[in-house]
Amino acid sequence: MIWTIIFSVVLIAALIYLIFFLKNKNKVLDEELEKRKQRIIYYRDSLEKLNEKNPGQEDLEALNKIARDFFNEKFELKYSLTYLELAEEFSKKNMKNEAEFCKEISNMIFSGKKIKPEKVKEIIEEFENIIHSSLEI
Repeated sequence: MIWTIIFSVVLIAALIYLIFFLKNKNKVLDEELEKRKQRIIYYRDSLEKLNEKNPGQEDLEALNKIARDFFNEKFELKYSLTYLELAEEFSKKNMKNEAEFCKEISNMIFSGKKIKPEKVKEIIEEFENIIHSSLEI
């Protein structure tokens, strides 16, 4: 009889502990999710600012910084890969849009040619699609 009571008390204490543990874990996950959502909003808003006007070479450089930050953050890269290295990694993972974007921006940045505003606008839109698709789970 006494063992039944002791067992019941221990079981209830363990369940209460488990409830509090899971509730705290859920709170931590909610906070992390909110942080990630805010980062996505930051990237999206940054791209909208680039796209408000007729984008030029300086906007391509800004896109370069935004894209590098995004890829480093999203894929938790230990060091900064070149766009061609990123493209190769994305191809291995069957991430065609990301791989194509990396190839295109690499060509645009390092070609030495003046890039037409329409091409800059196109690549900004491509990256917007990548960010949008990162929201889909």
